[in-house]
Amino acid sequence: MKLAKYLFFIYLLAWLSFAIFPLLWTVMTSVKSPSDLATLPPSFIFKPSLKNYFTVLFGGKGGFYTIEQEGFWRCLLNSSSVALITTGLTLLLASMSSYYLTRKQDRSYKLLLWILSFRMMPPIAVVIPFFIMMSLVGLVDSIFSLILMYTVFNLPLAVWLISSYMYSIPINYDEMAMVDGFTRWAIFWRIILPISRPALITAGLLVFMFSWNEFLFALVLTGYQAKTLPVLATGFITERGIIWGQLTATAILITFPIFLLILLMQKYFVRGITLGLKE
Repeated sequence: MKLAKYLFFIYLLAWLSFAIFPLLWTVMTSVKSPSDLATLPPSFIFKPSLKNYFTVLFGGKGGFYTIEQEGFWRCLLNSSSVALITTGLTLLLASMSSYYLTRKQDRSYKLLLWILSFRMMPPIAVVIPFFIMMSLVGLVDSIFSLILMYTVFNLPLAVWLISSYMYSIPINYDEMAMVDGFTRWAIFWRIILPISRPALITAGLLVFMFSWNEFLFALVLTGYQAKTLPVLATGFITERGIIWGQLTATAILITFPIFLLILLMQKYFVRGITLGLKE
């Protein structure tokens, strides 16, 4: 038995190393100097430097071209605004829709499956029609176009997650609250939402991550003013070559807020995923 446990531990350690290696390599690349980056074979012993991070954050000479000083912070503001507003709007609409769906008499999953099917549609299939529509209404290069698109695409998944949790909340809670004089709106805000907090946090984290990391719509629908961080990272891929130092530094800066958010909300995230599933 002990040998089996040791072998299983070694197996898990091998898979963990395989999963973490790309992240460690990215971190190592982000603190290398241009001379260390050009070394073949790659060097694992070098003097780390934060110059790439300072160049991305505060501007300066970034390899083949000069990085503007306010570029990163403007994109950070755009990404934060889009992700936060999209998450709030999606949770509001998804929670109200989920409450209605789970309080229907038949409590059927057929409508939920139909709603979730919209999430299966590949975004690249509709990006050009959406670009044309946004051009007609003058929302190209505007964060409002991204908020609208991300809300539309993330709403089905949020409805599915929150509904799965609300199915586990007995309808008796609603009936007892009505006896005490509560309206449907009061029941939703004061009883159902507090109970559904794990599901709301889980759905909110997923929506925030998808909105923060989304690249295709951000690339097509934005220009200079509404550019987000994933689109900013493509600026280090130039005709003269890839500026690996600043590119990996930008990747780490983009990843860090999501990593910190998941770390802080881990117990709620796991609880929201595992509880509330229909038997």
